[in-house]
Amino acid sequence: RMRSFEAQMWRKARAMYFALPLELRGPCKAEWEAWRGPHNPFNLIYVVQKHNGVGAAREEKMAAERRASNARIAAMVSAQPCLV
Repeated sequence: RMRSFEAQMWRKARAMYFALPLELRGPCKAEWEAWRGPHNPFNLIYVVQKHNGVGAAREEKMAAERRASNARIAAMVSAQPCLV
């Protein structure tokens, strides 16, 4: 089962790579070839997502959630003057 899962992830990673526009494939391939970590499908997906915009969208979503969380915490702290 694990071998089948890993093969499925390699297929997904390759599909994502080949879905990149040609002008992005070169830099993506260069980054993958320079990758110092394990060459597994999960790391390839990470590298591809840095080039296809998915990674940036995920980072922006997490940043927005972090800002909202910080605002909620700041509101709770300012509502309790003895903690300030």
